[in-house]
Amino acid sequence: MAAATMRAAYGARTAHGVFTRVAQRLLAPAAAVWRNWAINASDKPSLIAYDH
Repeated sequence: MAAATMRAAYGARTAHGVFTRVAQRLLAPAAAVWRNWAINASDKPSLIAYDH
C-alpha cells in the first residue's frame, strides 16, 4: 500500500481527521478545568502541560 494511501486510511488529511484532532486539543484542557471546578479543588494544577 502506498504511503499516501496509508495516511488517508486513518484520516490524517481528511476534514474529519483535522476536526477530530482540534476537538481533542480543545476538550482536554476544558475537561481539566471543569474537573477542578466540579471537585472544588483548592490547589489547582497548572495547565501548561496541555499547551503544546
